[in-house]
Amino acid sequence: MFNSNTSLQVTGTDFEEIKQNFREFIQEKTEFTDYNFEGSTLNFVLDILAYNTYINAFYTNMAVNENFLDTAQIRSNVVSQAKKLGYIPKHTKSARTKLRVTFTPSTPPLGNIIIPKYTQFTAKKDNITHRFHTLEQHVTTNVENFTTEIDVYQGEFNRQTFTYNNEQRTYELVNPDIDLDTLIVRVFPNATSTNSRTYKKQTNLTELNSDSEIYFVEESVDGNYEIFFGDGILGKSLENGNRIEVEYLVSFGALGNDIRGLSPVGYTGYDNLNENTRYEATNVNTNELTYGGADKEDIDSIKFNAPRFYTVQDRLVTARDYEIYLTANYEYIESLNVWGGEDNIPSIPGRVLMAIKPNDGFTLSQERKNALIEDMSSRNVLSIEPIILDPTFVFVTPTIDVNYTSANASSTTAELFEKVSNSISEFERNTLGIFGNSFIRSKFTRAIDDADVAINNNESRILFEKRFTPLFGASNTYSLNFSKRLEQPLPNCAGIVSSNNFRININENLLNLEDDGNGNIKFFYFNNLNEKIFLVGNFGTVNYETGEILIDSVHFIEGDEENNEVSIFVKGESDNYYTINNQILLMSSPIINMFDLSRNQVTRTETIETLGSVSPVFSNNTNVPIRL
Repeated sequence: MFNSNTSLQVTGTDFEEIKQNFREFIQEKTEFTDYNFEGSTLNFVLDILAYNTYINAFYTNMAVNENFLDTAQIRSNVVSQAKKLGYIPKHTKSARTKLRVTFTPSTPPLGNIIIPKYTQFTAKKDNITHRFHTLEQHVTTNVENFTTEIDVYQGEFNRQTFTYNNEQRTYELVNPDIDLDTLIVRVFPNATSTNSRTYKKQTNLTELNSDSEIYFVEESVDGNYEIFFGDGILGKSLENGNRIEVEYLVSFGALGNDIRGLSPVGYTGYDNLNENTRYEATNVNTNELTYGGADKEDIDSIKFNAPRFYTVQDRLVTARDYEIYLTANYEYIESLNVWGGEDNIPSIPGRVLMAIKPNDGFTLSQERKNALIEDMSSRNVLSIEPIILDPTFVFVTPTIDVNYTSANASSTTAELFEKVSNSISEFERNTLGIFGNSFIRSKFTRAIDDADVAINNNESRILFEKRFTPLFGASNTYSLNFSKRLEQPLPNCAGIVSSNNFRININENLLNLEDDGNGNIKFFYFNNLNEKIFLVGNFGTVNYETGEILIDSVHFIEGDEENNEVSIFVKGESDNYYTINNQILLMSSPIINMFDLSRNQVTRTETIETLGSVSPVFSNNTNVPIRL
């Protein structure tokens, strides 16, 4: 008979807890009164029972967890759960670049010089050979001096052949790192036929019918990809004996980025009227770094994106829909901000605006913009027009006095300076550089103080900077909006707006500008006595409430001597900066003054390089400058 404990507690998942439950259960039996459970054979039996129960509990727990997206840990199960939400994890993407190829044949060809599909180029990075291929045929003519631009993609070329059998649903591709954008699927009537039809990847079920020549692709249990075809209702069905040929590139993903110096492998072209006449490229211009490579989406990213993608339901209505859809489908987007036209200043109803920063530069190429607009327009409400904006950059320009006590320091001044420099660079990388990230002065100064225990404190003077490249050779008006309330000086006192050097057409001196406290922009230069000489008249205005600066009808003939830019600096009413819309913050050329309290002297003053020290003018894949 049982006494008080008449049921076995089975809710525990810890081995010792399970064993203790068994022990307490048996101790309640009168047959085991005063029995020694620790030093007996029964203790060994309890170990076996507890271990068996523990394994079963662990297995059951894991099996249940793997049935839910949030708790699953095995990739195949995560992919399977995501598939139920209509989400296809992002595949590996091949790095790419554009090459300018020139032939200088000693004997002119009879026809044109053809660069065939899958022509190979190679380059080394970190002692690894990366192969790049063309994905289409290119033609060069004598009219073009046998010069053409081609796109090449990193990866190893592979081809597989299958024979269709209606009892076999799927056909497995043999590598998990296939760039599915390079996948070509052809279907031949039989094993010997030379005529084929190219099937397209399914993108929208609502557009399919029984004659649609499409294929489906999904990730298999082992991480490879499988293709399958229509059933005669959703997509055209294949017939027994059809030959299926697939071609694709197997990519290194992100490892293929940032490579320069591609060289052709063997002959690059041939005469289209005499295929036996082959030509080597005499010049391959590879100044542009490779970009766009991306790794296969990991488990955490799938878990995050799948449920959000499901809420969009392949249609774009709200700003949040656009954000989720673009993030889930375009792996080259590093940072994205979307807002409705009604929230824009000025308001533009009927528009949805988005600022996009790619992971391979700072702006999207026009080609990518056009492709995105076309894709979004097929899914959005007809009355809504999507507009893509480039980022605009605001630069945080600090002067930092670092006070330290050398008597308490275990590092030299040079080592302390290096630590401060590294903390500033790390602060920029971790807290700036993408849409929505703001500059908080207290966090910045704390990061510097925490660089070393010998640092007592620091005093940081913060200016904010915008840059523009003038339209040289003609008068023009330039508007720069800091979107921030500025500190307003007393009238006729030292202003809060300043600039670097520049020249204009009506004065031969190197000029600067400043405000007069009344909202007017003045130009001036320094004479031989280092006195300020102001030019007659006002050359623009500053709105201290909104942070907008207008430089009106000025004919610039020279900007900064290094890059011909004009930089405008302002002091904000506060040292914090909260970004809006398409603004991105970067750190620009911080000045560090190291002051030793023990010796009461400045020991080092130096300007360091940060990401914003050089203007982010071009992306790797665009020749259009960013206007700031």
